Amino acid sequence: MDVWGLNFWLGLGSLGIAVIFFLAHGWPATKKDKQIALILFGADLVSSLVLWIMTIALSRGPASLAVSLMQIKMAFVFIASLILSRWWPQMLKEKITTKILVQKIIAIVIIFIGAILIL
Repeated sequence: MDVWGLNFWLGLGSLGIAVIFFLAHGWPATKKDKQIALILFGADLVSSLVLWIMTIALSRGPASLAVSLMQIKMAFVFIASLILSRWWPQMLKEKITTKILVQKIIAIVIIFIGAILIL
């Protein structure tokens, strides 16, 4: 099976699981449940887009380059969580201090350098 066929069946399976979940539990009734469902839908949409881009990258270049570039996703998650925590501070359960921010940035830089060294 080629990569495109695999991605198709993975996506179809994910859709099937979502349909079964909503049939079993019903559509979210409260405002908070609807917000959570929209966040999960957005995360799944972004994940699908990333999988699609990763498939294109793997088909056009060396696997070591494409996979090492995927390690950058931690930086995107970090930046997205910082942006979201500005509008929705109760989302994060940890205190964000300058020391913690510096530690996380250093960790991301080390991971990024490791990904570059793979090349």
